[in-house]
Amino acid sequence: MSLFVFSNNSAINIRHYDKNVDYKKYFEECIYSFKIGLRKPNKNFFIKALKLIHKNGKDCIFIDDQLKSKSAAESLGITFIQYKNLPQLKRELIAYLFNLGTFIY
Repeated sequence: MSLFVFSNNSAINIRHYDKNVDYKKYFEECIYSFKIGLRKPNKNFFIKALKLIHKNGKDCIFIDDQLKSKSAAESLGITFIQYKNLPQLKRELIAYLFNLGTFIY
């Protein structure tokens, strides 16, 4: 399994995170809107991001705290999960993996 970041954060915010938070070690790649010239929820953002990570939408889960990207993501076959809190996210990810037949207790 690979983890990626799809973010609309500004270059200023990303520079701050890069200096203060060691988050990139958890992700294969980070796709930032300011680098690709498109922003979520624009469907073309997701099309370009999927090409950059060499993945099909059906092979991806997109987790976001806002619903505005749901329609664009799902139109490309991406499973969308709205983040509300950690216990809810864990439940939904486990259910997703269980339905795929890939989750083992």
